[in-house]
Parts: sequence; structure tokens; C-alpha cells
Amino acid sequence: MSSYEITYVVSAVFGTYVIYKMLKLFFDERSTSKKIEVFSYVAYYFINLLMFFTVRKPIVLMAANITLFFCLSLNYQGSIVKKILFSILSYIILMLVETLVVILTGYFAIPVFGYSQYDSSIGLIFIRVLSMLIVTVLTNLKNIRNNIPVPNFYWFSSIFVSLASLYQFVSFFVHGSFSKLQITLLVICILGTNFAILFLYDTLYFYFSAKTEKIILEKQNMAYKKQLDLMQQSVDSVKIVRHDIKNHMISLKNLNSNKEDTKFNEYVDNIISSLNAKTVYSNSENVIIDSILNYKLQTVADMDMELEVEVAVPKKIEIPEYDITIILGNLIDNAITALKQYDGEKLFSVNISYSRGSLLITLINSYNGEIKEKNGKFLTIKNDEEDHGVGLKSVEEAVERNNGYMKISYDDKEFNVSVILQG
Repeated sequence: MSSYEITYVVSAVFGTYVIYKMLKLFFDERSTSKKIEVFSYVAYYFINLLMFFTVRKPIVLMAANITLFFCLSLNYQGSIVKKILFSILSYIILMLVETLVVILTGYFAIPVFGYSQYDSSIGLIFIRVLSMLIVTVLTNLKNIRNNIPVPNFYWFSSIFVSLASLYQFVSFFVHGSFSKLQITLLVICILGTNFAILFLYDTLYFYFSAKTEKIILEKQNMAYKKQLDLMQQSVDSVKIVRHDIKNHMISLKNLNSNKEDTKFNEYVDNIISSLNAKTVYSNSENVIIDSILNYKLQTVADMDMELEVEVAVPKKIEIPEYDITIILGNLIDNAITALKQYDGEKLFSVNISYSRGSLLITLINSYNGEIKEKNGKFLTIKNDEEDHGVGLKSVEEAVERNNGYMKISYDDKEFNVSVILQG
């Protein structure tokens, strides 16, 4: 082998690592095991070497690498359109960096459909180093890893712009006649366009993240309002009973003395029903926890089931209310969904306690035995998988933010979730 080919074989290891770092910029969590992830990058390395020694036609390598980048992205969690977009963007950026170095090192006539004759070992080393520097710069992207729902219009428009810039790049090389300076400026402009797409998407992710947070806060405020309504109804009921208690006692005494058992029982039933207009499930004086429980559990008040609620928390706890809302709200929603789908004898148990700065939340609910699990991650059984998947993801992120731990266990009838949060 020539010195260039030896350099390529060695530096391709570093190049594969650069691709790994590039994809990790956009995808935060794996959807496959660590072994499969490592195997896929090793496989990419050898496939890339095979193409280098047998093909070396830029247009073929372009199509093959975009496809391989997409296959590598399947290791990570994210929607298909997100994987398509960032596979294309990753390849275009790395390809444009390579092209820029190739031009600057004196190889100007790039045969798009022909056989590449480039053989600069120094240029190859510069390509790897500059690619890594580019990836390092892109680590400033803070929000793009999050799996926040983004309208498809933004995905498809970005994919279109990226593919259009790639087509323009290829067309200029095939049909255009430009000086070295012009083609260098062209590459820089196209590279800048794709950088702009990345930073634009990072900004969009921040916007949609803020929008999601606003929705959660609105739900929290709704729970607060419901809690206040329940408290006011309880106060009003007590006032009414206090006002009429003397008259009620006189009437009961007369009914009992006259042995009118039927009327006596009806009268007592009427008093009880007036006191039970709304059930207060939690009265711990912790407004956020009481609000969520009393608001959410009203939806299951009419369900025929065994409901157990035990709350022992202080008025103030050192855990962000925002995260408590996310965790408790989503877990209760999931439990209620499972209970509604279950036809047998229903059980729902909620136990919340606070000790030594730690909040412990335990939910046990009946369910129909249907579980969707992939690589240790539980998936929603609802139809709208993408949106509800965001809720499940939000719970995990909120637990991590509070140095917490979540344990899930289940059998064929009961589902148990325990969460510990550190204050």
C-alpha cells in the first residue's frame, strides 16, 4: 500500500470517532445496547475502508455515506425525520470540510462521477483534525439533543434546504467552471448555510422547550385553581352545616323518638350527601401536591375501584414545584389510563412521604398486563406515541435533575412505580 493508503486506514479510525461525536451532538440517548452501538461503528469503519479501496468515486461515496450515517443514527432515540435530517447535515458538514482541505492542498479538479486521485497524506490528517475542531465548536448546541416535538414543516423544510445545497454543490463541480478562489468561497458559503440550519434548529428547540414548559405551568395553575375551588366548597359546606346543625339535631331527635326509621335514614343520607359534594383526597397543606392529587383523582371518583391515598409531607419541601408537577402529574395520568383499560377488580394506591430531605412517591395501579418495553425503556401504550413519549421522557429528566432514582416493577395485574427525589 502507498503511504496515503496507510494513512487513510489509520486515520479512518479517528474519522469514525468524529462521526460518533457528531451524531452524539444531536442524539442524547441510545435506543440500542452499547454492544450494538460499538459494533455498528466498527462495521462502518470496515465498510468505509472497503469502499475506499474498491470504489473511490465521490458520488457513490456520498450516497453510501449518507445511508450509513442514517443507519448509525438508528442507535439513538429520536423521530425518523430527525434522524434523516441530522444524518444528511452531519455528512454534508464533514464532506464540505474535506472538500475545503482538498482544494486548499492543491487538488482542484474533483471528479464527481470519476475516480478520485487525491493522495495527500498531510491533507488527510488536516481533514481529520479540522473535522474534530468543527465538532468541538458544535458542542455549543445546547438544546438540539432534546426529543421535543417539532412540527413536520420545520423538519421537511430543513431537509429540503440541506439537499438543495448538496445538489448545488455537486452541480457546480460537474457543470461549472470556477477559479480556485470561487470554488473555495462556494464551499464556505454552503458550509455556512448548513451551520446556520443547525444553530437555527438549536434556537427552535429552545423555543419549543419553553412552549412545553408553559403548557406544564398552565396545567399546574389549573390544578391550583381546582384545589382552591375544592377548599372553598369544603369551607362553604362546613359553614352551612354549622348554621343548620341545631335545626338538624332537633329534627333527628323528633324522627327518632317517633320511631320513623325510614324518614330518619333518608334525612341522615341527605346530610351526608351535602357534605360529600367533592372529595378531598389530600390535605397535607403542601399546595402543589394537594392540588395535583385532588385535581387528578376527581377524574376517577366515579370508577368502581379500591382507592388508597396516603400523603405525609410538610408544607414546604426543597424540591422544585415544576419537577414535582411533571413527575406526579405524568405518573398519575399513566396510571389512570391503565385503570380505564382494565376490566377486572381495580386498585389504585398513592403513597407520598418526605423524610430527611428526600421525597418518596409510590404509585401502584391495576392494569391489563400489556407492557411495551424496548432496551430497558418503557413505552406508552397510547395511540399518540410521539407526544406521550415526551411525557415519559420528561419524568426521567425531572428525576435526573433532582439526583433521584426511579424503580419500576410489575406482574401480570399490578404496576408499581417508586420515585425518590433528593432535596
